[in-house]
Amino acid sequence: MANTAISNLPAAATLTGAEIVPVVQSASTVRTTTANIAAVSNTPVTLAYAATVSPVSSGRITYRVTMTGNMVINAPSGAADGNQVEFWLTASGGSWTVTFSFAHIPSSSTLTSPVTIASGTQGELMFRYDSTLGAWKAARFVNGYS
Repeated sequence: MANTAISNLPAAATLTGAEIVPVVQSASTVRTTTANIAAVSNTPVTLAYAATVSPVSSGRITYRVTMTGNMVINAPSGAADGNQVEFWLTASGGSWTVTFSFAHIPSSSTLTSPVTIASGTQGELMFRYDSTLGAWKAARFVNGYS
């Protein structure tokens, strides 16, 4: 299969973490496991404030935003089962609201959209994609870090 394009390979079964895969590291091709790849640190990506944010989902990603006004978060693009998008939102210069109308919120939840983040504090908002539901789930909201 050395000359087979990746797109022509058969689909893999469920991964266990023990699978060995090649990676390029410091200009050398070396081997690692899928478990080692999954354990790579999730360093937050800083986003400049915008009134509307359209995040990209690629596995697990954390965005850090200093809010200077109200914000709308659109549904993340690139949805795949189990993808996770997290926002660390710090309100600066006032209390600001965050609206995320795309997320599935269970009726038993106390979470609603929009949420308000008080000036000088940080809130964490996380979404996970569930392909069975075909929806992004609001997985967590913690507010009031300072």
